[in-house]
Amino acid sequence: VRLPDPFVLSFPLSNPAESLTENSWAPGFPLDTSSFTFYSPSNSSFVSLQKSPKVVKPMDHNKEAFITACRILENEGLATAFFSLSCRIDSRRILINSNHGHTLLTEESIQLRSLDDTPESGAAHHAIYNARKDVNAVVHAHPPYSIALGTVMDEFLPIHHYGTIFHGNIRVFESIGQINSEEGAQQLVECLGNGRALLQRGHGTLVVGNSLVEAVLATIYLEESARILYIAQNMGKPRPLPKNLSEQIGCQVFKDRSNRKAWDFYKARLQKVCRHIVSE
Repeated sequence: VRLPDPFVLSFPLSNPAESLTENSWAPGFPLDTSSFTFYSPSNSSFVSLQKSPKVVKPMDHNKEAFITACRILENEGLATAFFSLSCRIDSRRILINSNHGHTLLTEESIQLRSLDDTPESGAAHHAIYNARKDVNAVVHAHPPYSIALGTVMDEFLPIHHYGTIFHGNIRVFESIGQINSEEGAQQLVECLGNGRALLQRGHGTLVVGNSLVEAVLATIYLEESARILYIAQNMGKPRPLPKNLSEQIGCQVFKDRSNRKAWDFYKARLQKVCRHIVSE
């Protein structure tokens, strides 16, 4: 094999009597690449080609789960090129995605931030964590049915089981566009209150959870609720579940076993469409 002068790449044949021809070369041809050598015609010398083993540094488990969460959101049609996701590492530090889209997100582009610092972006995330000690993850996405719901909804009343977690726990935030100021972030926090989610009118959704898994699943369930409500409204007048029944059902949605089962399901869907390593 000819390389840029003055080197060529050669290898010994398994049988010295053999000669390598065009017809004998095919995919799967047995080749011991460890036997490759460089040959320099200028000084008629051979130099062994040493192969160094590739060392792959294990990815931080928190960041691996973070990247998986981002890709699940994208795979389920909930996140486009613009979204934001964050989760607590401890009481005063969070992981948050940079301006990279989900498909470009790497371990290096995930930011580790202190809640004591003034953020250049993601002010709403910082404000929520500082106001809500029960919140350990925040997802801001742009699910189409949820965005549509935010333009017509006065009060969300669930009509299916997974929607019960939002019964009385979701409000519409009227401010349009991104939240780039501390004042805007505080207004969003006040609107969220003790709720689980906000519909940002004409913009997207903001969902909080006790864990990264819970926040991602709740975002999926919110979009599912909006889609089912849309289907029901096209069939007739939906009959919402009463508050007492919502409370009975809602407390079972995020059981550990239910979370694991759902998370495994969405990871399996993700694994079918990409070859990236998906975290446990």
